[in-house]
Amino acid sequence: MEVLRYLSLFIFVLFATACSQSDVKSQKREGNHKVYYKNGSLWRDENFKNDTLNGKSLVYYENGQLHKDFNYKMGITIDSFIVYHPNGKLMLKRFLDTKSRRQGKELQYFENGKLSQEEFYLNDEEDGVSNFYHENGQLKSSTLFKNGYKNGHAKWFDTNGKLIKEAYYKDDILIKK
Repeated sequence: MEVLRYLSLFIFVLFATACSQSDVKSQKREGNHKVYYKNGSLWRDENFKNDTLNGKSLVYYENGQLHKDFNYKMGITIDSFIVYHPNGKLMLKRFLDTKSRRQGKELQYFENGKLSQEEFYLNDEEDGVSNFYHENGQLKSSTLFKNGYKNGHAKWFDTNGKLIKEAYYKDDILIKK
């Protein structure tokens, strides 16, 4: 009798699990979809079309602060891609084309709000001057890129802004120190 009871319980659990899995698979997300943390605060606020991300997508830290702000077109990240530090200050601002390639100026910031990187992109390849900064705001390095390769002068600076090293590159190959 005991065996029959356990067997019945096993079959019930197996059946319930199979039903819940098939329900999950059949539920396609359409329109606005929100997911919450266990504490009740909003985690994700996303838009779907045919179960694919499409439109604005917002992701939040558990404290309610905005973490990520993306735009999607049928599963592909497009337009702007913005990420925030937990303190609410901007961490990354990136612009993308319709093929999700980086285009234009990309900016990254330290948690204190000061600029940490400034890079330029053309079709997802660095193109232009890339500047990196010390946390105190002083320029740390500056390198010229063309078509994704170091091409031209590169300079490095100490935290006081004093030039400490120079180099010259051609197609990512060091030509002169």
